[in-house]
Parts: sequence; C-alpha cells; structure tokens
Amino acid sequence: MAYKKNLSPEEIKQRAEQKKEQIKSALKDIEENVPLVFTSERYRNFLDVMSRFHNYSVNNTMLISIQNPGATYVASFRSWRDDFERTVNKGEKAIRILAPSFKNVTKRQSRLDQNGDVILSENGEPETEEKAIRIISKFVLVPVFDISQTSGKELPVLTEELTGDSPEARHLLEAVEKVCPITIHYKSPQEDRVLGEAYGYYDLSDNTITVNRNLSNDQKAKTLIHEFAHSVLHCGDLAEDKDRSTKEIEAESTAYVVCRHFGLDTSDYSFTYVAGWAGGKKPEELKAILGSIQESTGKIITELESEVDEIREREALKPDTALLAEDDFEF
Repeated sequence: MAYKKNLSPEEIKQRAEQKKEQIKSALKDIEENVPLVFTSERYRNFLDVMSRFHNYSVNNTMLISIQNPGATYVASFRSWRDDFERTVNKGEKAIRILAPSFKNVTKRQSRLDQNGDVILSENGEPETEEKAIRIISKFVLVPVFDISQTSGKELPVLTEELTGDSPEARHLLEAVEKVCPITIHYKSPQEDRVLGEAYGYYDLSDNTITVNRNLSNDQKAKTLIHEFAHSVLHCGDLAEDKDRSTKEIEAESTAYVVCRHFGLDTSDYSFTYVAGWAGGKKPEELKAILGSIQESTGKIITELESEVDEIREREALKPDTALLAEDDFEF
C-alpha cells in the first residue's frame, strides 16, 4: 500500500479535522482512565511509600535537575537507610540542595489562654512573657542522593515497562530523529550515570535528549516522544510557573496522544504514569492541563506525519523476500 503525499485542499482539511478529533478523543481517554488508577490497591501501596519522600521546593527541584537531570526519587543518606531500607552506593557523588538552619531565640510576646485568646491584665493591658522560639537563621547546602545511587529493597512500581518491538515504534523512532532539532543520545546507564534508573531525560542546560538504549522499541519510542515534548513545552521561559507534576503530565499525555495517533498503544504505561503525577490535583486541574496541550500536540503530530508516511511508503515498496525464495520459481 502506498501513502499519498499530494492531497487536495479538501483532503487536507478533512485530515486536519480528523486529527483534531483524534487528539480530543485521546485526551478524553486520559481524563477518564486516570481516576480509575487512584482506586487500585497498587496505587495505594505506591502512595504509602511515595509519601515518605520530601516535597522539594521549586528552587531545590531546579538544583536537583541541574546536577542530575535523570533524578527521579531523591532522599538523604539517613532517609534511604531508615525509611526505605536502601543504602547509598560507595563512591556516589551527592546532589547538593538548600536546607534551612535553625536557631533558638528569646522573644517577648503576648500570653495566650487555652483558646488562643490574649490574656489581659487587671488594667486591660495584654500580658506578655518571654518565650524561646526557633527561627531560620540561614540556608545551607546538604547532601541528598537519587535512587539510582542506592541499592537495597525495591520500591513499589506503579507503571509497567512497555516490552514490544512494533513497526509503529520503529517508524516513530526514525521520524522523531529526523524532525527533532536537538541532539538525541542513546546510552546505557553504565555509559551515563545521570540516566540511572530513568528511561530518559531532557537536559535543559545543554538542550539535549538522552534515552536508555536498553529499552524495547515500544518503550524507547514512547520515552523519546515524552522527552521531545519536554523540549518543546518546557524550554527557556516556557518552563517558568509550572511545577514538575504539571510538566510530567503534559509530557506523558503528549507522548500517549502522539503514539496513539500513529498506532502505538501506550495506555498500560501512560495512564498510571500520569496518575502518579496527578494524585494531588483536582479533576478540573487535570482537565485544564490536558486542554492546554491540544495545540502543541497537534503540531508535533503534523511534523511527524510526513516522515512516518514516507517511512511506511518506503517499507511498502520493499520486496517481500519470503516471496522470492528459489523454490517459488520455475525454470
């Protein structure tokens, strides 16, 4: 089967409308299926463990990302040992983040009764007392480590890695490599310590994408598009005013919609991944996030369509070697 390149204006319009409806349908799937993940036992077990991780500030999240773009779960040496039954590997270089340093000071303040009301003296004046309080005196750099720098008890996993090697994934990998304007690296965790246990990462500092070369083609394609989405949606000023959970929801939702458009179903992975980052958000917040990426997702699909069509057309024209076996010919 050949794929038409020269479409009439009417066909172009029809194709654009179909694409728009497909994107809306795919985003609706995410919106409807993610809440179902929240009711599962697996999700409850996942939350139980994840609740032990500290919720870092925007500044510390940026510090972590700069030092280790592939970081996923970060905790102190003691927290890994006591809370997660894992130990930091020998020789690992710590990630440095800011933590408040406290000191005790004495301050005169109003006395309060058990209801929290100010106690007044006989002449109606507020009674005061000296009280020791803790205040932040300064911020200091403290060491933390990513899970990839530790060993021990496995953490519960919410998502299951995609294991297929479909032609759709191979088409998408080739197409993204052609249209992506920034450098893409395929490396193993042994070659790139920053990669760690992550499937891939987008490095904002040097504007590059790195994907784990050991993944199946289905997972590799999905991950590449996820990181490609980060590079489109979250570079420069576009990264401001968005927390990490919003960025991850946007990137994974984009990857799901794009993959689905080209025939690669990543729902088993994408729905639980989005749920993992959407747990603290209200349904209307999730809906707003999904609505905000419709236009950018459509642009990515449009960029990829001509490349995927060309790849499919090229493969369709290849002779089937199975039909060219010597026994099939008469001499």
